[in-house]
Amino acid sequence: MIISVWGSNASGKTTFATKLGVTLDSIKKNTLIIYTENLSVDISSIYPYEKNFISMGDLWQMDLSEDEIYKLMHTVRGTDNLAYLAYAPKENIFSYPVYAKYNVVKVIMQLADMFDFLIFDCSSDVSSNMISMTALEMSDIVFRMCSGTFKSNCFFDSNLPLLSDSRFNVEKHINILSSARDYEALSIYRAKYATSYDLAFDESIHKQFIEGELNKINKSKYQNTLNNIINKEILLKNELKVKGISKEVSKPKKKFTLFGKKAKENEVFDDE
Repeated sequence: MIISVWGSNASGKTTFATKLGVTLDSIKKNTLIIYTENLSVDISSIYPYEKNFISMGDLWQMDLSEDEIYKLMHTVRGTDNLAYLAYAPKENIFSYPVYAKYNVVKVIMQLADMFDFLIFDCSSDVSSNMISMTALEMSDIVFRMCSGTFKSNCFFDSNLPLLSDSRFNVEKHINILSSARDYEALSIYRAKYATSYDLAFDESIHKQFIEGELNKINKSKYQNTLNNIINKEILLKNELKVKGISKEVSKPKKKFTLFGKKAKENEVFDDE
């Protein structure tokens, strides 16, 4: 299953994508997170313990085997079935030639055969990011992260027209009011964005981000909401798709375990 996380700047996209991957790992789902940002690469703040970053830049313009692709991946500390791809620190939009869409599509299809779940942390500026634009088009699920600010409102007014083509299925995006704070005009933005979930600002998660500890699962209101989203929007839909109940037919995925078999056996989360 291909999942994209997209939205305005500072709406919690990267935190959500990372936490989503870590939580899917906890139930033994082979998962890959692709951090697509190439304007201001901040991967070192998410994984500060990683000292030898390998860039994914060449992946999107070369014909690589599975073994060669694995060598470009980093494993997430403390997880059993989770890896990520990203640009290396100090790289930028000009570090690599412009990618051809054909190559990006080919790589995404190849990665989808290697993992149960692909999670794309999309760039807000999709107009200059071919990986993000293509992922939004190919995704089974798109989570649109919206924040309760006027700036976020202006962002979608300006950027949603870029996805107006029917192939992006914007009407099927799952809208999340993210980083919501009590003092914001939440009711106005819930109505504006037609949100399905509120992902409240959580101090403990914010602290994890600052300390580079998003790979840890903690008991929090944020995690409870995330579990609920995974149960209702991902696990259930994925089961229907695998069984052939959905309109799209999914071929069996190649099983791949990064670290071993230490993950928990439970397939769903408690909503508490």
